[in-house]
Amino acid sequence: MRVAPWGAIKILDGPASDPHNLTPPDVIELKPDVWLRLACGITTWAEEKQAGRISAVGERDDLSGLLPLV
Repeated sequence: MRVAPWGAIKILDGPASDPHNLTPPDVIELKPDVWLRLACGITTWAEEKQAGRISAVGERDDLSGLLPLV
């Protein structure tokens, strides 16, 4: 998951990527305000994805089952 400009982190186990390829097989990008709304349960993954505020590709492109965090 990449929350620009704060950083990027691997949050789930998944298929290993080629060590020579810097792009992992699953990538999720969103802005900080979107992440905070999702984490707090103010909005849903589906709402933000449909609005185009989440860019997600790969096998694990839906984190709705892990949110909200609080």
